[in-house]
Amino acid sequence: GWNVPAPPQAVAQAKAALAGLSQDGQPRPKALDQLGHAGAEHPPGVGSDAVCLELAVLCTCNLALAMGDLVGIARPSDDLPRVLAARPRCNAEVMLKNVQVTRQMVEATWQPLLAAMQTTMSVLSQPALLEQLLNAYCAFTQTCAVLQLVGPRDKALGNLCKSALPGGDGSQVHLEVHNVLITKALLHLAFELGGVFGQTWATVLEVLQRLDAALFERGVVGGEGESASKASVAALPGSPMTAAGWIGGRLDTELVRLRASLDLLFEQSTTLDDENAVVLLSALCRVSMSSVSEQRPDIVGGGTASKVERMFGVEKIVEVVLHNLSRLGRLWEVATSQLSRVALHPRATVRQKGMSCTTQLIIAAFKHRAAQRRNASAATEEANEDQQPETPVPEQEESPSAPWSPGPQGHRPDFDMERRLLAVYEELYRCNYEDTKAYVLEGLYEVLQSCGEEVGPAWPLVLAMLKGVAQDEEERHVRVAFDCVQLIRTDCSALPVDCLQLLLTTIGAFGFQGSDLNISLTAITLLWNIADFFGRERQALLSAFSEVDFHPDVPRKSIGEDGTIVEDADQMSEEDLHHQQVHNVDQLWLVLYHQLRVLSVDPRIEVRNSALRSLFTALETHGNVLEQASWIQVVHELLLPVLNDVRGSATESQSDEPVEQKLGAGGGGGAGGNAGGEMMMIHHSRNTVGKQWHATWDTAFQGVTRMFKTFFPIINSLSTAQDAWEALMSHLESVVLHVVSQSGSHKVAAAAMGAVRDLVGAHVDQLPQPCWRAVWDATDRAVTKATENEGFDSKAVREVLKVLGEIQALAQPGSGLLERDNILCLVRLLDRLAFASSLSANGKGPSPLQTDVLEDLKNVTNSFPNQPAQDQPLLWIHTLNTLMAHLPVPHNKYEWGTPSTAQGKHPPSPPLTAAILAIIADLFNTRIPANVQARVFETVFIGLLLALCSKHSDTQPGIWMAGAEALVAVASAGAAAMNANEEMEEGEKSKVWMRLCSGLRSFLLPTDDEIKPEGHEVLDEAQSAEQVDMAVANCILYDLLPQASSSEARAALLSILEGAVVELLVIPTVQVSKPSRPYRYHLADQCLEGLFDLAANEVFAQGPGVDEGVVACDPEQARALAKLAAPMLMRACHRILQEYVRDEAEASSCPLPRARTEQVVSAARRLQSLELEPEVCRHLYEEFGPKATPTVTQPVETANGGNETRIGRSGRRGHLLLLYGPMCQCISSNNPMLRDSLRSMLEIIGWEVGLG
Repeated sequence: GWNVPAPPQAVAQAKAALAGLSQDGQPRPKALDQLGHAGAEHPPGVGSDAVCLELAVLCTCNLALAMGDLVGIARPSDDLPRVLAARPRCNAEVMLKNVQVTRQMVEATWQPLLAAMQTTMSVLSQPALLEQLLNAYCAFTQTCAVLQLVGPRDKALGNLCKSALPGGDGSQVHLEVHNVLITKALLHLAFELGGVFGQTWATVLEVLQRLDAALFERGVVGGEGESASKASVAALPGSPMTAAGWIGGRLDTELVRLRASLDLLFEQSTTLDDENAVVLLSALCRVSMSSVSEQRPDIVGGGTASKVERMFGVEKIVEVVLHNLSRLGRLWEVATSQLSRVALHPRATVRQKGMSCTTQLIIAAFKHRAAQRRNASAATEEANEDQQPETPVPEQEESPSAPWSPGPQGHRPDFDMERRLLAVYEELYRCNYEDTKAYVLEGLYEVLQSCGEEVGPAWPLVLAMLKGVAQDEEERHVRVAFDCVQLIRTDCSALPVDCLQLLLTTIGAFGFQGSDLNISLTAITLLWNIADFFGRERQALLSAFSEVDFHPDVPRKSIGEDGTIVEDADQMSEEDLHHQQVHNVDQLWLVLYHQLRVLSVDPRIEVRNSALRSLFTALETHGNVLEQASWIQVVHELLLPVLNDVRGSATESQSDEPVEQKLGAGGGGGAGGNAGGEMMMIHHSRNTVGKQWHATWDTAFQGVTRMFKTFFPIINSLSTAQDAWEALMSHLESVVLHVVSQSGSHKVAAAAMGAVRDLVGAHVDQLPQPCWRAVWDATDRAVTKATENEGFDSKAVREVLKVLGEIQALAQPGSGLLERDNILCLVRLLDRLAFASSLSANGKGPSPLQTDVLEDLKNVTNSFPNQPAQDQPLLWIHTLNTLMAHLPVPHNKYEWGTPSTAQGKHPPSPPLTAAILAIIADLFNTRIPANVQARVFETVFIGLLLALCSKHSDTQPGIWMAGAEALVAVASAGAAAMNANEEMEEGEKSKVWMRLCSGLRSFLLPTDDEIKPEGHEVLDEAQSAEQVDMAVANCILYDLLPQASSSEARAALLSILEGAVVELLVIPTVQVSKPSRPYRYHLADQCLEGLFDLAANEVFAQGPGVDEGVVACDPEQARALAKLAAPMLMRACHRILQEYVRDEAEASSCPLPRARTEQVVSAARRLQSLELEPEVCRHLYEEFGPKATPTVTQPVETANGGNETRIGRSGRRGHLLLLYGPMCQCISSNNPMLRDSLRSMLEIIGWEVGLG
């Protein structure tokens, strides 16, 4: 058996070691020398010495085996043990009998014995003898362990580890025969003594790690089976084994057995107690660190590129934990602390390995716990079935079929394990390695996908971590994390009910992140889907809340149905408990709505608009399930704050910065090299930041208004309903004012008003008056403030007021909403818009918008008849005063007329003023009722007269000419209405008439100080002005005179005509460059003709042939007018004739102006043909004829038998008799036409006095 040569160094070591085995203490150099020179044949003469050496080795082995027998240790068999012993195995009875003797033997011999066996082990190359030695060595080591001699045991194990697989510097490990046998012995001891190894595990595991690497290099891989391993070994080139007994195939067998034993060792770790299991795991951690340390190379095979990296320690940690899941709580921190270090290793491949192992363990742990719960549930059901019917069944901690678990507030004793499992992910995500973070999220996704229903109490941790990922806004990680959120959303029932709030806030965080727009939009969709889920599972939610005492962390104002706060009580009634559960469910709704509210101010228009639409749609769909108290929060913490948030963001984001982006990759036109940098086309209504925020504001306001409309009965029943309504109207004011002032889109303001109109129209019958009043007040303030500034959006204001008029039309008679103040407000606002300075059309006429607004103003008056009778006069007066406030005021001061406080403050352009005057006339004649006409006639007429008098100080004739037209239009109807008004006293009417007469005189007969001649330098303008004056004179003659209520008024009006006649006499006899006043011959002639007609009583004659449009007058009144007109006519004619003769004489050879000549001729001819009524003639003669001769008059008998005095023979020519003197003076006139008329008149006078 000594045919295998021993190495020379081993011989030297054996010489020293075997010397201690001799009885006399002297070495045997001859035997050792022979041992070192042993060959195929024994040297001659030394056989006895070799036998002695073999006997010595056998004796040493027998000594060790004998001590093992004394403690009851079984002799090792060929097959290695397959069960890891928690304690050293022995025959306890035998051990107890011999424990003292064996201890003494071991203590006396363990040092030389171990040294001898170690030395011999290192020099023996004969497998059979080495196996015997190793069996003895194992028996002695087991004996030390049984006797609890730790020092000898650890020394034996240490020596064995050193001899098994030398190395450890990363170099390739060669498996020699003695290495295989020693390692086999070490594995045997590991199975036998693994339960008491303690810290020795670290040394043993270092050897096992090298064994694993060596086996891997030789192709012996665990899990492939023995035959496959042999085939792999046979395929390897050049086996280094030379022992004849092993070359036959035993080596392959042993290698396969070693692999199986190595794998089985860790599988059998379940037999260890908790303490030793932790010790084993800790040792594996130390080994794993050495295997992945940067200071030493990876455990890879021979530099072959195709070999994969080996991480023995990490893999065995996973293996141990997987086989000890039943006591995971004791092992988890130890294992994950090491795996975390591996996951944070500087090398990427190592980090990947660490994360994959971590995820593998977490999934296995969750599945194991799920299996345990299923088994426990099955066992409980079987136990319940075995119980007697009368035996009550104990209440289960949780029902597998329940859709909602009670969460951390439950009574599961190990609920914290789930948190501990997933806390590893939370800690690892805080690292600086991006790939590790990605592995964490991918691993979390795998966990949720495979066993998400088992997460249980760890949901808050998971959701908080995902929320943190969203807040970090790292695009790569956000996508994976959002996949996790979507996976969670697919089965919300797996979440504890108290985690739903956190789920909502987590989804909200993903909506607000800015790294990926699609994720934000999808997050909003998830919130909407959860809203539907809440609606479907409301009863399940109520049941879940009844199982837990949970209150979502949302501020609340009340829980009572009437909106009052209910104090918490130690004991609540069943009804109160149910009410509390309902409130808790409502708070989940509010959390969901709050997330959408936060997203409604996202900088991205797509996100905020989607959030707003989802918010309002969800609330509109599911709002009816909310209790009344929750609606206080909906209104004051959701709807109105949404408007606040959007308003604030829109105000702060006013910018004309374009939002178009360049097309192509990176905004540079793409791979094709779009050098032009083409921009993405965006509609002009939203191509800037400001316009986009206006659109969002519009969406928000219309949505909130729609909610008020949909849930008006609920909101109106709240104690804070009025406050909510006023706040909504305040936002209406803000949106209108902001859009109008900033020249925003007029469609936004119109849409906002339209939303309010729809809201009011839907509930006009239920709308309280304060709410109605708030609509008007808000619009009034907005438009008033907006129109005070230059550059406001007039179209937007017009749209707002148009809708406001539609709102007013919604009110029905008797509803209590037809307040006159509303109409007055609308009139005032339309007026402000129509006459805003920014709307002027450069004097060319009203702008189209102004024309439309004025038409709107007229249309407002259509509603006046529907108002109470007592309010109609005030409405008309206010409307007319509002319009007249824009009429011009002359610079001159008149006693007869003082303008209103508003008149003249905002003088518009002349064309616009003309339009106003036309509207005033149209309203007065066609719409204002008679009783109102009587009350407003004086105000209107005086206002128009003031506008007329601006003729004398204004160079623009368009205004006063239009005023004259309006005055003529309203004169007749207004005077008739005033006369018919029984509420006015006669004295009051008389004063009004006198004021009107004074005003007309100031217009037609201004003084020299009141006239600006430069206003009439142009002939065409002077002629047009005279035509207007003639129209006013006609109005006096045919409209006002017949309706004047007193003789004083009639006399005043006639004096105006007389003054117009004699005014022509001021024409100078010599031509001047600039006359002081205009010469109005046609006006004078018209007025003179009118006096002749009045005196002759031919203007108001009754019967056929009367001119259409002439006011009818009774005979007595017509005769009275003739009596008043005749004296004035006589005075005018007397003056005309007399002054003509005088001026003609003074002019000498220069002819008088043609107008003077034509006037005197016309007067003479009319006097020639004039015939007065006898009564008028007598009245005239009584006033001017006391000095007349008696021959002029004669008594005449009347038809009724009385007598009357007749002037002259005909009784109708008395006026000629009175003018006899001036006619005689005119005989010397150079005007032949005048002399002809005088000759005829003198003949008539002669006939009247009886001379012809």
